[in-house]
Amino acid sequence: MANAARRLDPLTDQPDAAAHPGEHLGPARVLDVTPDGVITVELLALEDDDAPPSAPVIAAAAPIAPTSTAAPRPVRARMAMAFLYEPVAGDVLLVIGRGRHHYAIGVLSGTGKASLAFPGDVELRAEGGTLRLAGDRGVAIAGPALDVAVDRLGILAGDVVSKCTSLYQRVSALLSVRAGQSHTLVDDTAFTRAKSATLHTEETVTVNGKQIHLG
Repeated sequence: MANAARRLDPLTDQPDAAAHPGEHLGPARVLDVTPDGVITVELLALEDDDAPPSAPVIAAAAPIAPTSTAAPRPVRARMAMAFLYEPVAGDVLLVIGRGRHHYAIGVLSGTGKASLAFPGDVELRAEGGTLRLAGDRGVAIAGPALDVAVDRLGILAGDVVSKCTSLYQRVSALLSVRAGQSHTLVDDTAFTRAKSATLHTEETVTVNGKQIHLG
């Protein structure tokens, strides 16, 4: 009765573990992922690996073990990488294992989400070079505040869309804007003040309002 009441471990109590002895170090295709991080993978022989041969391996250091050449077979494995990666079905991982224990230590071909998280303050710096951030689908920055302090700020974009509650700008020297067309729409009151002002057009100037006060 004591054995029957023992809680099964999702990694060590594999129903077919006895049929899969030996060691494995090589590719494995993800079949299923559980919410608690246990993944079911299909161990692949080297000749069955369809991942690109030049794909980079991102993995923690691991001891060299004999590589399995057995036929593909499903086993349960635990993620054991140096960074947080959320695998999805179809990924090809680098898996190491012996007997009933298997661990994913690298990504050979994947479409899951990788995360880098650190406690406390973090500084990312390129000493003597340029720091570049790029994303094939875009770059997103989220936080309660964003401070930018540079000698020169350059923006090159097809479209720029800004939405905010209030916008305050202060320019100590020249504010120059050149546009093909300009359109300003103010829902309430518009106020412009200057020591002197000049309005110059090459063609027509139109002033339209219910009341016009000059002077």
